[in-house]
Amino acid sequence: MKELLIGDFAPELRLGTVLKGPGIDRFDAGTVYVIECWATWCRPCINTIPHLTQLQKTFPDVKIIGVAINDDDEKVAKFVAEKGDEMGYMVAADGPVENGQERDGGWVANHWWKASYSREVPKAFIVDGTGRLAWIGYPQSIDDILPMILSGEWDLDEHTKQYRSALENNKVRESFALEDILHAKAKAGDQRGMIEAFDEAFAAHPALEGQWWDSKLQILLHIDRPAALIYADHRVRSAKPDDGHIDLDVGQMLVGAAIDKDTDTLAADGRDLLDAGLAYLLAGERRLSGEAPNPNMACDLSMTIVDAMLMSGDLQDAKRRAATALALAEESGLPNDAIEGLRARVGRCEGAEKAASPTIV
Repeated sequence: MKELLIGDFAPELRLGTVLKGPGIDRFDAGTVYVIECWATWCRPCINTIPHLTQLQKTFPDVKIIGVAINDDDEKVAKFVAEKGDEMGYMVAADGPVENGQERDGGWVANHWWKASYSREVPKAFIVDGTGRLAWIGYPQSIDDILPMILSGEWDLDEHTKQYRSALENNKVRESFALEDILHAKAKAGDQRGMIEAFDEAFAAHPALEGQWWDSKLQILLHIDRPAALIYADHRVRSAKPDDGHIDLDVGQMLVGAAIDKDTDTLAADGRDLLDAGLAYLLAGERRLSGEAPNPNMACDLSMTIVDAMLMSGDLQDAKRRAATALALAEESGLPNDAIEGLRARVGRCEGAEKAASPTIV
């Protein structure tokens, strides 16, 4: 399948059932088009409907077309009928792919969405008056872009250069190729083969490890826990300053895997994972100690550390940390679910402390 990048001439737009508006069968010279890929199951897509409707009112000469991809045609038709005038622009179902050459749905899903290395919806494409693809991005970002394209201020050649350079630097093509391999191996139930695919891809393109390491670790935690611990240590030790909070991410993954989800207790084979995960979390906490606390991060980190300490039997430190985190959360005005989560941790600590105290008769 031919890739679709900014600067390319737009491919054919084959639509399925047109549910609102006249539809289109070609891109007319001098007319600017906005094609939005969306789905009824996508909450952000639904949230963009008023925005696109207002955009169509503001720019009546622009043709805006919402194409539902990877969706059920009957559900789409019912959804559009129920929305009525709330969807004030053209809407259509996706068209079929010839010769059965489809993996991610119909024509637009394959020749526009997937061909442009897109992974999520909503995703919008702007075709300029010459028929070239001028921009790809989220619909919420169109407001500043569309007027520049309409007025001729948009430097398409420069944006084409920048876009393709980012594609190369971020190894987007290589990442999608890896994803296709992983998809096939996962479908076949070959988790060992997935690990081999990760290793081959990381060796050929080291930058991919920064994008996929957590997926590799997650699989290892299911199939080979000793190997998972070795890889976790490698990932933390090899992290670069711009890799973010790798130690915290690894720690949370290990602690999560160490806990039996059905009983909320330490899994039978979870001690090594718990100890290693807690060590990474505490090291990350020390690393961040000189910075002003981010309440959300501090709350999330504290809950994981408290859970790990409860499992390891360090009840007093767990209780102290839970109480401190709760005070910070309340002071910072964090959402109720975060505050309630910390209150529950404080209660668990107090309950565990009482259970561990000897009964005096």
